[in-house]
Amino acid sequence: MLVTAGRDWLQRLSTFSRADQRRARRRPPARRHDRATPIFACQSLEDRTLLTSFAITSAYLTSTSFNVVAPAAVGTVDNVQVNFNLQGLPSNGGYTVVVALDGDQRQHDETLGAGDTDTQSLFVNIGTWVITPGQHTVQATIDYFGNPVSTTTFNFTPVTLGPELVAPLAGTPYKDFSIVNYNDLDPTGGTLDYTGATGSAAYKIGRAHV
Repeated sequence: MLVTAGRDWLQRLSTFSRADQRRARRRPPARRHDRATPIFACQSLEDRTLLTSFAITSAYLTSTSFNVVAPAAVGTVDNVQVNFNLQGLPSNGGYTVVVALDGDQRQHDETLGAGDTDTQSLFVNIGTWVITPGQHTVQATIDYFGNPVSTTTFNFTPVTLGPELVAPLAGTPYKDFSIVNYNDLDPTGGTLDYTGATGSAAYKIGRAHV
């Protein structure tokens, strides 16, 4: 009885094993999962370069020796000084300072402050203009890559200074004194008297004397 039972158990075990083997053969092979290949990519960062900035802080008349002129006088030859702050100009950068007095324009190409990242306080002195009677408008502009980036405007009216004669005058009684020659105020080679008249309309130009 024991032997028979043992044979039945072995037969069932053998049968189960063969059945399991058949099912295993019919079963589709397990899929192989390949390891993901890491992909390395370089991402460009945004430009962190400091932006260039300009800001005109003031502009005013000066003499040709850079002394402040206040008030301006008719017949004088003056410049305009432009003060400004600058930050972030590349070492190879440049800009243009443009000044116009009643539309009569002067300009300087500049590289002051190039290559320095700190905020700098700079100035440019530009000239010259002959000051004529009446009200005048001055406009100062900084151009960067051909575009105006900072502008300021001011107006002024010059005073007229006449010759000072102190009485009594020394000299011959009953003899009149008059100015016969005036200094030429035109630095370009033309003719300009203290009233603003030019050419043949100007007073006689020459060495001033009385």
